[in-house]
Amino acid sequence: MGKYDDTLGVLLLAVVLNAYLYGVVMSQFFRYCQADINDHRALRYLLNSVLIVDTTFTALTIYGIWSIFIAHNSDSIVVAQQSWSIQTLPIATAWSTVAMHLFFTRRLWRLTSNKIWALVAVSLAICTFVLGMTFAIRALAVGANLEGASLEKTKSVYLSWLVATLVSDGFITGSLSIALLQARTVGFSKASHVAQQLLRGAIQTGVCAGIITLGSLLSYIFQPNTFLALLFAVPSGRVYTANRPMTRPVQLTSAISIHELETINV
Repeated sequence: MGKYDDTLGVLLLAVVLNAYLYGVVMSQFFRYCQADINDHRALRYLLNSVLIVDTTFTALTIYGIWSIFIAHNSDSIVVAQQSWSIQTLPIATAWSTVAMHLFFTRRLWRLTSNKIWALVAVSLAICTFVLGMTFAIRALAVGANLEGASLEKTKSVYLSWLVATLVSDGFITGSLSIALLQARTVGFSKASHVAQQLLRGAIQTGVCAGIITLGSLLSYIFQPNTFLALLFAVPSGRVYTANRPMTRPVQLTSAISIHELETINV
């Protein structure tokens, strides 16, 4: 294995993967803007904010990797002192995560009108966001960088954030899947087809996001002396937004109830 394979090599791969997913996000965002979607204005503002955050974070990662490889020629001291990936990562990821959680929670509420499910989903989403921002504040306060010693100071809150994200992903995906499976039995072939599309999208997003979060968690625990956790953590926010299915108008909007499934034009 090369000298930088499990450190700089992994970090470069993470930035490239993040840039690729950002391209997917941009493509889907333009589709969303061009489609005739009757989403609430607040939801549109929320999605616009996610795009702004994703754009800013992607630009920072590209600048950071340029600074390491080009400006400082992979200087080990500079690499160890890089803080952009640790201090900006939780902000961008936490916002993208809570935005998509709220998006799917709204869809869950419209499908089921179940106040308990919606309340639990919102509570988990907010808890995840608070833990993410707490990690960002803690990383900023202790000056966390890519050195293992500085990361130890934020280990507990980081692991708590990842676990909370997994729980939130699992609950929203599971409850939304149950609701959509029930919607498939409403008796209309068209409604069943629409529900099947939504079900596939919900499972796709939950599984992909869960794999990324679990990969980051396990890498941090079992490979603490490498940058492997960053391979999953850096593009994780884009995984949420890139996996929000936008190939058809019905998949774009969250404003769908069981009674409205039959009226969707697919």
